[in-house]
Amino acid sequence: ASGLYMLFARRVAGNSGALKALVLGPRDPSKLSYLAGLVGGGALMAAALPSAFEASPPSTPLVALAGLAVGCGTALGNGCTSGHGLSGLSR
Repeated sequence: ASGLYMLFARRVAGNSGALKALVLGPRDPSKLSYLAGLVGGGALMAAALPSAFEASPPSTPLVALAGLAVGCGTALGNGCTSGHGLSGLSR
């Protein structure tokens, strides 16, 4: 999926960048379709093979704080490890 996105959209696939565009804008159609594909693929897999997914643990304030820290880290690091790992660390 990352390679196809790079080929057709001529952009590097990165989950944090696409999510940032959704929240803060500009809402680029290619990034929105990328996120829709991620969510749709997960929903399709959950419907087709529900045994592959575990039950989510209950949310706590510590989990919310950890999520906020990860979000700040991706903003400071210019992307998250999923984008760097899929497209190469040299970008």
